[in-house]
Formats: sequence, C-alpha cells, structure tokens
Amino acid sequence: KYDQTTSQKAIDEVRKLEANLNGTDLYSPLQYIYESEVKYGQRQIFILTDGEVNCNEIIFNMVSRNAENNRCFTVGLGNFCDAGLVEGIATLSGGKCCFVFENDSISEKVIPQLQASINKSIKNIEIHFEGEQNNSFLVSPFPIPSIVMNDSIMVYFRNENYQDENTFSKCILVCGRINDETIEFQIDQITQLHESKENEFGCLKGFNFEPAIRALFAFNYLLKYENMNEYFMSKEDKEKATQISLEGQILSKFTGLIGCIDSNETADKKLYDTFSKNGYCFHSRPTFCKVKEVN
Repeated sequence: KYDQTTSQKAIDEVRKLEANLNGTDLYSPLQYIYESEVKYGQRQIFILTDGEVNCNEIIFNMVSRNAENNRCFTVGLGNFCDAGLVEGIATLSGGKCCFVFENDSISEKVIPQLQASINKSIKNIEIHFEGEQNNSFLVSPFPIPSIVMNDSIMVYFRNENYQDENTFSKCILVCGRINDETIEFQIDQITQLHESKENEFGCLKGFNFEPAIRALFAFNYLLKYENMNEYFMSKEDKEKATQISLEGQILSKFTGLIGCIDSNETADKKLYDTFSKNGYCFHSRPTFCKVKEVN
C-alpha cells in the first residue's frame, strides 16, 4: 500500500543500496518477487539496469510464466545496456520499456512509465481481416503483445497464399480482453504505402519499402524464437525460424555462427584495441573454443 509511511520507508531503503560492479543479477531479485504473495491485484515491477545478463532465456521464461499477476516496466540506462533484455522483459509481461542515454532526463522517461502502470492492459489480442482470402496469414510479433491502454504497438502481417497488393486494405477487426471483459473495435481508415514516395525535397523518390518491411517483419517474428531455449524447440519451430531468417535476410541463432580462435598475441592485441576504443564487446573467451570444434 502506498502512503506517507511506506513512501518514506522506500526512500530509506534506497539510500542503503550499494553496487558491487561485478555484473548484473536480475534472476535473484525477480525470483524473490515472484515467490512472494500478490496481495493487491496485478503487481507492477520497475526494473532499471545499465548492464546485461548471461541467462536471458531463463529470465524470459520466468517473466512469461508470471506475467498474469506481474507486469514489468523496464528502463535501460546508458549505451551499453542489453536492449534485447530490456525490451524482452517488458514485452513478455505486458509492460513498457524505455532507454535513458547521456544527457537524457531520467524523470522524463520514468514518469510515462509510472503513468502507464496505472492503466490496464489489453491482453489476448486477435486480429481479423475482412475477406475470405485473408483467413491465413503470419503475424509478427506472435503472439501479439499486450497493449497498455493509451499506448500503441507495431504489428506486421504477411499473407502467404494471396498475391494481391491490397490484401489487407479492407476493414480490420481487433479483439482483446481487459480483465474479464471482452472488447472489440474496428479500424476503417487504412492508408496504402506505395513503393515510391517523395517528400518536398525529392529525397525518397523511387524508394522501395518492401525489403525494409520484410526485414522488420522477420526481425520481430524471430524475437519469439530467439528467446526460446533451443533444446525445447520442435523441429518445425526451428525450420520456420530458419526460413523466416533467410527470407528476411536477418541473422538469427539458427542462421549465424561465431567462430573463435585460441588466444594468442595478435588476438589479445585486437581485444585490447577493441576494449580501449569502443568499450568491451565480450566478457571472456569461451572455454570450449577451438577452431576444429566449430562446424
């Protein structure tokens, strides 16, 4: 419960916090929160982090399992925080994410998060298009994330069976649930994005949007599979992820490979140069890493 006493208690506890700078442990505090009883309806969790973790899949799994009663609002601090982690936790739990960079005002970013936490979420969202030819299509991202009321999300659709540039040009019906109430609303105003577009300066004349939209579709579609533990994925899921990755020309863990070499003077110098100029790019060389073992 929020009142003057609990507010002062929170301030006093925050003043005791210290950082050991030895890495980011999100698993332990989230596990502690999830194991505690939810007493006042859906719990709103705020996560501020400037780092990355080594167990994204485990954390995403835990956040997803507890999303019904716990909604996470995440704030990524600085240029080196793990954007995938910050976005993934918020998306899976039905919350929102934001990023605070150098010279940004943290209060300007956090206040909208607080306002969003007061609003309810629209869950179990389904999209229906008018027309018999639109019965089968791919959605990206899937499943469609929850929408915080008074907010918006970007969703992509692709119809594999009907080659018509105006396939989705008719009425769109959106269905969802707020608590136990079912809601429906219609989208009638649909703007067609043409292949060629030109602004007043003629900068975008002849610009083809199709490859960019295809890539964005693939990127958002693959997020679901990137966050899954590969050992528990079905053969069909892996094949679908590989297909989408190749078609959209977006690298994923199913179509990309990083090879490593044994440490030597040249490699150590490159690591030092990378660390000195651009900030570190990895923590340490994998223990299993030998050229002959990479296939």
